Amino acid sequence: MQATVGSLTEMAQKNIQQAAAMDYDTRIKNYQLLLARKTEQEDKSYSSYIEQYLSLYTVDGLKESLTIQFYQQASAIVTTNSHDYLRKAKLFRQCYEYFNYTNIHKRAEDNQKLCYKTAAQKFYVDV
Repeated sequence: MQATVGSLTEMAQKNIQQAAAMDYDTRIKNYQLLLARKTEQEDKSYSSYIEQYLSLYTVDGLKESLTIQFYQQASAIVTTNSHDYLRKAKLFRQCYEYFNYTNIHKRAEDNQKLCYKTAAQKFYVDV
């Protein structure tokens, strides 16, 4: 058990560290793996055997790291159409599933409104 948890933790850490600057999906996926391991194994009877890995991260710290990745990914999207605004809104909403970071609710709402606005503008131009 200790070897498995250790290798998963090390693999996730390595993937996070080696991910390219704009490779948010890889970092998000690996932070989610770490969070899942932490929350699933933290209160189990065998947790003392894997304490060194469980103590590397806190649940709140992992949630904040995930939020930051979603936030940065959303902020990096260059918006040119309603689909881009919708992607940003969805990513900002994913942020606040984990952690209340900066002004995420407002950013999600603003991007959702811009999605509707640009879709309506395109519709009326095409008609």
